[in-house]
Amino acid sequence: MLPREDVVGHRIKDIVGDSTSSENSFNFTDFIYVLDNDVALRMPYDDESGDLLPSANVTQNHGALAWPNDKQRHFNDNLWNATITDILIPQDPEERYPDTGVIQLSSGWFIVQLAGAPTGIAPSVDILAELADAESMISVWEAITSGSPQ
Repeated sequence: MLPREDVVGHRIKDIVGDSTSSENSFNFTDFIYVLDNDVALRMPYDDESGDLLPSANVTQNHGALAWPNDKQRHFNDNLWNATITDILIPQDPEERYPDTGVIQLSSGWFIVQLAGAPTGIAPSVDILAELADAESMISVWEAITSGSPQ
């Protein structure tokens, strides 16, 4: 598990994706978030390894994501210039999937991802101003220290 101090207070300097594991009827992208201290991580989820937030390794198959030109200022203000304040996961361990974790930013926005999708829908990363289910989320570090099952 990555320590809180290696993540909280740091900016995301790059978001990369690898879609080589997509199949005929399903698109999948392995998104990795690279921080300004060169720590790399994926969205937390319960993969039954017992580690909700392991360090990730960027491979040669990972490439930088493209961002819409007309939203550059929006992303600069709310994503690239913001620091991470927390990483949230569902309180219920049964609900922890790759696309259910969120990264909370100092700008007040949240990073969400859709890593898997049927053919015709591209996996993506986006930022939201609010979460509909925020009250059912807890800090990934709180889940470990409170004894919440991983």
